[in-house]
Parts: sequence; C-alpha cells; structure tokens
Amino acid sequence: MRTKVILAVLTGMLAGALLSGSSPAASPAAKAAADPQAYDIRFGTAAVGTGSYSFALAERQVLKKYAPEINLKLLPTTGGAQNVQMLKAKEVEIGACFSYLDGKKADWWNNVALLFPHLPIYSLAIVQQDSPVKTWEDIKGKRICPGPKGATSTIYWEKLLLSLGWQPDKDFSLRYAAYGDTPAMIRDGTVDVLLLGGGLDTPYAQELFTTMKSRFIDLPRDRMNAFHAKDYPPDSYPEVTIPAGLLKGITKDYHTWVSPYCHVAQKTVPDGVVSRWLQALWDHQSEAAAVYAPIGLITKEIFDVKFPIPYHPAALKYFQDKGWVKK
Repeated sequence: MRTKVILAVLTGMLAGALLSGSSPAASPAAKAAADPQAYDIRFGTAAVGTGSYSFALAERQVLKKYAPEINLKLLPTTGGAQNVQMLKAKEVEIGACFSYLDGKKADWWNNVALLFPHLPIYSLAIVQQDSPVKTWEDIKGKRICPGPKGATSTIYWEKLLLSLGWQPDKDFSLRYAAYGDTPAMIRDGTVDVLLLGGGLDTPYAQELFTTMKSRFIDLPRDRMNAFHAKDYPPDSYPEVTIPAGLLKGITKDYHTWVSPYCHVAQKTVPDGVVSRWLQALWDHQSEAAAVYAPIGLITKEIFDVKFPIPYHPAALKYFQDKGWVKK
C-alpha cells in the first residue's frame, strides 16, 4: 500500500517537473479560529536554492496575503540534520526535516509534532551508463559523492557504508559536494558513484537523467532493511519501486526506499497559528504553486502513510476535515 501511495506522488511530481487577498479580520469566524496577535515563527529551512528553501519562500508569500499576523522568518541551514538540532534546542518553532528527526527516539520528541509531509526523498545510487560499476558490491573501493557534508541524507549514506563494515579511505573514499554540483562530478570523472537522497523532480536529478546517460545501481535489500531497523524508528523508510520508463534511460524497475520531508513544529505553537498557517497554504495551494511548482503536485496520497511522530492537534483536525488524513 505504501509503495502505491508514494509512487502516486512521485509520478505526479515528476510529470509536472518534466512539463515544466483577504485579511484575517475578514469575518468573525476567522477571528475566532485564529490568534489575532502577531506571531513570530523562526523556520529552519535548508540552503538557499534547495527545494526546501523554495517551498518556504512560497509559504511566506501566501502567508503574507492570507495570514499576515504570522511573521515567518526563514533561517537558511545546511538541511534537516541542523534543523533537528535547532528544534531540539528550541531555537526554531518549525523545521524542515525527516519525520524520524535524528533517528534516536528520546524525551525531547514529546516536544514536537508533525505539521505535514511534502517532498518525497528517495535513496538513490547512480552511475553513468557506461560505468563498470554494475552491482552494489562493485561500489567498494570507489570514489563516492554522498552530497553536501552534514546534510541529513549524507549522514544516512555515511552510516550505511559503515554499517557494512567498510572502512573510510580503505574500502571507499568520499567526496562531498552541493547537490547541484553532483552531475558535473560524475560526468567529469571526479567520482565514480553518487549516493544521493532527493526527489526525482529536482534540477540535478533531471540533469542526470535527461541530459546525461545515467542509471541506478540496485541497493542490497536485506542489508538496507537491517540498517533501517537498527538505526531508524519503524515506518521511517517504506520500500517503493520506481517503474521502468519513468526517467529517461531507466529500462528496468528500481527498488528503493523513501522518506518524505516534513514540516515539524514545536507543540507550543498555538492551535490558532497552525490552523491559520495551513489554511493560508493549502486552501490556496495553486497560488503557492505559482511560486514553487512542486507544491501544486502534492496530493492527499502522501499523507496516507505512518509517521514516527504524531500530528500537531490543529494540523490533524485540518487535514481530517480536508479529507487528506483518515479520521
């Protein structure tokens, strides 16, 4: 079920990528539902230029129009891993990160809640079509780029390689780079393999599979499942299959794992603020999509999965009323 759910989102988002004001005082009901006082939100996003940051820019634009009492301060970060630490230290009210947070369930998890999932992040092993690397075992001894140092998905790949008993600089060597630079690294031969976590609608994924001849390397299923079971909470990484033909040059189904990127909030964010935020964004989804197109391709299917942390009460009510989360 989860495979079909996530793939429905993947197919819609990829298809879109390839083809491509009222005030809060408008009614007494709106006043009653919202906190009328100005409310400042520090939002840990990701690096400028990333999908997460672009998503946040679109949110801020619709919030200014439909919930101007919410002052959204965007804080560029290295990504989910830093945002988790900022949530933990209460340095931000909201952070963009994976729903499994730092992967180590602890008391501080009780302080945060899920607002909503959005962009699916896939575990991808990529080489050029003519690469001698044919299987996962062939990766041993090769130069690998796992993305930018310190990013959540980079930490994921580092942990996976070590879990196999491989030793850095002996069994593999890592070359870190911004996601946007990864196509050039593999094209120029700077690295042999890309181990990335990302969406298939991202600019670098499109470059790898539409303007370059790239292919996937199958990941070791038993080892991946054992790794997830040991290092991450249940339901953090459901299995999916990317069907053949979905990307240029992909001639066979690709089995992998996915974890949606999410908005996670401190539970102290008032219900009225959360409700106003969600109404501003999702009741005007098409306007937000005009700023950042992938927002328009998010549907209720991605909400129909289990998450390691519960929804914020106001978010649960909103999405249940909307019909995107089952009551």
